[in-house]
Formats: sequence, structure tokens, C-alpha cells
Amino acid sequence: MKELYLKIYHPELHLLSQITLNALIKDISKVVKKNQLELINYIINTSTLSFSEKQSIHDRIKHKLDRIPVFYIDDFKQNSVELILSITAVCLWILSNTIGETLKDAYKESKFHKYIRKILLSKKVDDFDEEFFQKIKITIFDRRFTVKEAKKFEEKDKRIIDIELETPKDLLPKDVMINTKINRSFVDKKSKKKIEVLSRKKPK
Repeated sequence: MKELYLKIYHPELHLLSQITLNALIKDISKVVKKNQLELINYIINTSTLSFSEKQSIHDRIKHKLDRIPVFYIDDFKQNSVELILSITAVCLWILSNTIGETLKDAYKESKFHKYIRKILLSKKVDDFDEEFFQKIKITIFDRRFTVKEAKKFEEKDKRIIDIELETPKDLLPKDVMINTKINRSFVDKKSKKKIEVLSRKKPK
């Protein structure tokens, strides 16, 4: 089973503030969580459990889903970030750990575990990944981001969604200092230059 990766590229990513990047990550999280919840609902509702058992699992899962990471940052390069999305794995892991708290019948619990594995190995997982891809393409990532291009492909052990974002030029930061790498050498150089300028001034 291949993990799902989301690669985000933005040509001016290094110009954006931490607040802006946090907003982007938050928007992605919302889309992932929505897909997770839809998959969980599908698995529970299509199972052979009784209505009361299904409702009990739904109630227990709500607060758990909010506490589980929706992705892990796998790589962070200049102008890009790569996320490992745990849409399917998280859903199935939560369900596996919840049914034991809900179902007191060993046969029912075993049967539900088998059903989870069946879903895990089925094409339904790919369908949910495709739904996520379609949603992420049309998601409005704040007004500062638009999706320029979106594509998906597969590698050896990965399914990859590649997103290129762009920001209107008028919304990019105007401060030239944001492009400057501030380190000790930079400060020393600026200080020397300032000293030279000041030394040429006549004392009052």
C-alpha cells in the first residue's frame, strides 16, 4: 500500500511570513480532516454493525480525530514543502483502536477488523485519494494563494500530489529586508559601513 504525499511549491515561498505559511497549513489540514471524516463515516455506515453501535463509534471518534496529526512534514526545501498525508492510515488506526472500546463482542470486533482490512486493500482507498486531489485543486488557500497547477503521479512506494501555488504580486511583501539573509557577517559589514559614514561627519 502506497503512502500519499503532497508536494507544495511556491516560487516566492521564502518571501512569505510565518503567519501566512501557518494559514496555508491550516487550510490544507481542513481539507485532509474533511476527507478523513468522510472515509470514517463510509466505513462505519457500510459495516454490519447495529445503528446504536455505529452511533457509539461515531461519538467516540469525534474528539480523537481532532488530536491526531493529519500529516507529517517529510521535507522542507527552498520554495517547497513536502507533506506525508495520513488520510487513510489515520482513519483505519482510529477505528481499530475505537471498536475495542465500543464492541464487547469478540466475534463482532474481529469481523469489523476484517472489514477494515478489506477497505484498506480495496480500490475505495484510491477513490478517496482521488476525491482529495479534486478538492485540493479547487481549495481557496486564503486570498494570498491560488493553485496554478495540480498533478498526481506514482513512484515506487508513493502516490504524489504535486501542487504549484502562486501569489499575486501586489500581495507579496514589499520589505527588501525579507530577501536578506541576516547573520553575523551581514551585521558586521553593515556596522563597518555605518562607522565609516559616521566617521566622515564633523562633530557638532
